[in-house]
Amino acid sequence: SVLAAIQSIQHKQIYLLVGGLDKNSDFSVFGDLQKLNGLRLYPFGRAAEKIANQVSAVTGNRPNQYATMEEAFYAALRDAKRNTQYLFDQAGITDSVILLSPACASQDAYQDYKARGEHFRSLSLL
Repeated sequence: SVLAAIQSIQHKQIYLLVGGLDKNSDFSVFGDLQKLNGLRLYPFGRAAEKIANQVSAVTGNRPNQYATMEEAFYAALRDAKRNTQYLFDQAGITDSVILLSPACASQDAYQDYKARGEHFRSLSLL
């Protein structure tokens, strides 16, 4: 579902929030996506270190890790605001998207996926 979400967004810079409680996943695909389309990754929660390690093995660059989804969201928002004009000028990208597609269970910090989604929604409306 993460790949489908990313592939459905075209001509936009994607800032991807990914993380939570690992379900024994292979996160190296995010490294491949970074190399292909400049995806920016914000790993959070218990799986953050594993995600960062696997992405780093593919790209040679280790993404910053965040303890919570909220910390990852604000980091992505800061980067999106900082990079908007550069992206427009250099790559013709006219918009940015902060995408929550965690690829992990929510129970490390939330009662369930609905609570995590609602928290993301409330952050995005600020």
